[in-house]
Amino acid sequence: MSKKANSCAVEIHARSGDEHVYYLRQQLQKVLELSNTPLQELSVVLVGDARMSKLHDEFFGDPETTDVITFPLELDSSGRASSGELYICVPTARRQAKIHAVEVRDELLLYVIHGVLHLDGHDDTTTAGYKRMHKIEDEILMRLGVGAVFASADAGARKSGRR
Repeated sequence: MSKKANSCAVEIHARSGDEHVYYLRQQLQKVLELSNTPLQELSVVLVGDARMSKLHDEFFGDPETTDVITFPLELDSSGRASSGELYICVPTARRQAKIHAVEVRDELLLYVIHGVLHLDGHDDTTTAGYKRMHKIEDEILMRLGVGAVFASADAGARKSGRR
């Protein structure tokens, strides 16, 4: 399933949540344009808890599942990814969407945006970086007409459930 978006070749593979692939593909083209990313190739893999837990443990030493794991594959001269891979956990999105009363597909879209921003060099490990990154996420979601998925009265509580 390849498609060109803003001169970026995009592939989406679904081991879980295949009903969301069409929506994510449509929105991802716009996300890439709005983020002005240097990405030339992007692979998005939708997975379940078991696969995500295995990846999280293997690469980060944490056996718990998580929402998104980002792998830059090639970097440009400024250190931003020109090629990358995102692993998105569909069951985590379902759980978070239910807790925060948002559509699962929009929660997945948030994870995709989050991953693209990481590939672009954004870091949410500091308080300032966290706030900046999530502000950009909501700005992109607003421009897509989805609305601010991350921003809510309980945004601080969401920090523990999202990276």
